[in-house]
Amino acid sequence: MPWLLLARPTGQVWILMGICLLAIPSGVWLGWRLHEKLDQRQMYRASYSLLILTALKLLWDGVSGYLA
Repeated sequence: MPWLLLARPTGQVWILMGICLLAIPSGVWLGWRLHEKLDQRQMYRASYSLLILTALKLLWDGVSGYLA
């Protein structure tokens, strides 16, 4: 809410915020259902794999930017 003090949203932004607010309960419900069905080991493997890929991409960007 503090960002509302910095900039007054227009009517379209209020509509978008309302739509997103309606999506929150369905997202929570879907996350709960997926959490019950998914295997924790698979989730950790997928999470760590994505973290490793992200780290490699960031390292690549840093090294290539430094050498260029």
